[in-house]
Amino acid sequence: MAQVKLSINPFSSPIVQVGGISVMISAPYTDTSVTLTVGGTNMNIQTVPSPGIQYGNVSGLSGGQNVTLNLGSKQSININGKSVTIKLEKAGKEYISQVPGQQFPYYILDIS
Repeated sequence: MAQVKLSINPFSSPIVQVGGISVMISAPYTDTSVTLTVGGTNMNIQTVPSPGIQYGNVSGLSGGQNVTLNLGSKQSININGKSVTIKLEKAGKEYISQVPGQQFPYYILDIS
């Protein structure tokens, strides 16, 4: 379906919706792994950068499944009759201009 980037900083969204499936970063996360909540509800869409991908803000997803991915690993999940495979392609840290001198974690996911 799509490759998406989720960042943990005050100026980006920790949640994305791809093909009707919501994916949100949850604790714990490290430099080489991330826990995701997949599925669930309570998403408030903020922007739509391309067809089929929506980023949003949320206080939490209810009714989702938690999965932990290590760098390069993938996992298939069934949510509400839909099958989705998520792979952690890259994990890193980045500077953002609004907060000088501080790095924030980000994760690039392949969602299909």
